[in-house]
Amino acid sequence: MRSVVLSPRGDLITVAPLSGGIRWYSISGESLGCARPEGFDTGLVSPGGELALFYSYRHPYNTRVIFTRPSGEIFWQRSVSGAVWCAAAGEDQDGPVMAVGTGKGYIYIFRVSDRRKRYVRWRLKGAIVSLDFDSDSKSVFHGTWHDSFIGRYTLRGCRLWRMESTTASLQYVEALTEKNRLFVVSTPNVRGRASEYTLFTAGGRILREGIIGPEPGSRIVHSPNGDYICRGYHKLISHKNKSVREKHAVLYDSTGAVVWDKGSLIMPVCPVLVTRRGTVLVTDGNKSLYFVERSGDVRPSIELPSRIVSSIGARDASKAVFYCADGRLRVVHVRR
Repeated sequence: MRSVVLSPRGDLITVAPLSGGIRWYSISGESLGCARPEGFDTGLVSPGGELALFYSYRHPYNTRVIFTRPSGEIFWQRSVSGAVWCAAAGEDQDGPVMAVGTGKGYIYIFRVSDRRKRYVRWRLKGAIVSLDFDSDSKSVFHGTWHDSFIGRYTLRGCRLWRMESTTASLQYVEALTEKNRLFVVSTPNVRGRASEYTLFTAGGRILREGIIGPEPGSRIVHSPNGDYICRGYHKLISHKNKSVREKHAVLYDSTGAVVWDKGSLIMPVCPVLVTRRGTVLVTDGNKSLYFVERSGDVRPSIELPSRIVSSIGARDASKAVFYCADGRLRVVHVRR
């Protein structure tokens, strides 16, 4: 499996098998569609599952984007200006809306339906590294590189706000499902340097900043409202000229204070998601899942039938999807 993605609402699972193309399923496992167009290596699906967008990631010559139906039939295609670096899917009262960002700094907003097919575009400084729609799909957030900026635009290209960010870092934006906030990870284009995270209001005011860290195992997850942030990391333990890495996680509250820091060789901690109340779903890096409460108390674990290869939490923290070594996807629902 190349990747597993959950829709923003958490009710659609999109998988990209090693054989190519993508397949999408309801959260109960019902097959909703599949497509495998030749010459395209990346795809995403609209929140309602009625439309899929494909492109060749950063390909300098194949700058086409195509839209397919759940049956795999090509519905529409269009060439864009520059290699495609990123895309996002949203949905409003008019139906699905797709955003595409290119290395030449163009943002495209596509609306494709049986009645009409149209798009608007505008150009910014820098390559468009990431895009995401707000919770209502009425505006789009962007992150660029070289020059590095973060901003928010209407779907017609009118700037709402824009802010310069860490020079030469790639900006990855994610709109939160609650309080209409924005979470940004700034990743240096140099190995070994620490990434940074920033929590913004929808209006562009900085609420909190922090360091993710360059060490192996660094991972950050946050609650739907951004009030809690959990950072996973590996702690190097040395003894008698031997060393071993412990899997740890640290939870921060809305003020940036440490709530708890857990992990050991006996109980490895790998964070998956954080609820709005600060409860963290973690794995032991093998088969077991357990919840760590805000108080630090650990609830009894759940053991999956097979080793966990990868995991992803829904943006609203209502569920998590685990891809296991036996080739199966397993969904765990979380009581919020």
